[in-house]
Amino acid sequence: MIIKRKKILLIAPLFYTYRESIALEIERQGWIVTVFDERPSNSTQTKIILRLGQEKLLQGKINNHYEKIINELESEEYSKVLFLNVEAVNEEILIRMKSVSPNSEFILYMWDSSHNKPKYPQLVTYFNRAYSFDFNDCKSIEKLNFLPLFFAEEFESKLDSKSCNYDIAFIGSGHSDRCAIINDIYKQSNGRNLKVFFRIFFPSKLIYIKQMLKQLISIVNLNQYITFTSTSFNDVSNAMKDSRAVLDIGHSSQEGLTMRVIESVGMNQKIITTSQSIKNYDFYNENMVHVIDRKNIKLPEIDFFKSSNIYDENIRKKYSIAQWVKNLLG
Repeated sequence: MIIKRKKILLIAPLFYTYRESIALEIERQGWIVTVFDERPSNSTQTKIILRLGQEKLLQGKINNHYEKIINELESEEYSKVLFLNVEAVNEEILIRMKSVSPNSEFILYMWDSSHNKPKYPQLVTYFNRAYSFDFNDCKSIEKLNFLPLFFAEEFESKLDSKSCNYDIAFIGSGHSDRCAIINDIYKQSNGRNLKVFFRIFFPSKLIYIKQMLKQLISIVNLNQYITFTSTSFNDVSNAMKDSRAVLDIGHSSQEGLTMRVIESVGMNQKIITTSQSIKNYDFYNENMVHVIDRKNIKLPEIDFFKSSNIYDENIRKKYSIAQWVKNLLG
């Protein structure tokens, strides 16, 4: 007997290689996947307009983009429609999509908080199931379920700390108070002869100048680590694998653990983080995770970097991309 594979429509933003990794894992689990971008364009201008909440300036492009997706829904039978990290779609478009595909299950997953994506909570009601990585959002938004992020296959390994060239690695953008915190870490690392790998990204010279006006001394001290070119997924992976601990600095208003943290769990890598909520996760282990107060930063003792420890294996596997897809698709 030939079993007919069910189809899923994946609508997600382009973000490193995560969209492709998710699509590949869904296919591994027996689905036929069709992928569309959530945004009408990936130009810098489009991203800035959407991030500023001015999507009305792009409404014509957004409507044309989603018209193609609606045509796809009308021509094919999809069991599920999965949206990731919505930013461009609106209520009217979702209503139309559901009307042309009434038998599809609509699922939403957010890896940004409502602080960064303030318009998404009003869309949750249009989905059969909705999830977020942010615990606070799940407490405050009805129908929103908690589901942490995942680590991709590239991070499924045990870190060989003896072969690492660095003690602490940070790769990320220089938003909010990050540069001030990194500068503190930098000064303390020098005092303890700890080797660091920092790559601080600014998407434009204008944003760099604005941050410099706020954090002049920090940015001057870290100037050798600042870049205006985004880091490739492979470079991120390689840099993490070459460091004993990863430095994680989340938004102060965000409760969800970043992808970087979960990837560190996947690699059995140590974590230095500003996230107080990490203590509530089942993988938390004082020998592997050091929580810092962003207003009173203190690095862990040298033994933290030297000791060999790992996360509980059964717990660690719960955060794999395979398990994440299973949970998401139900």
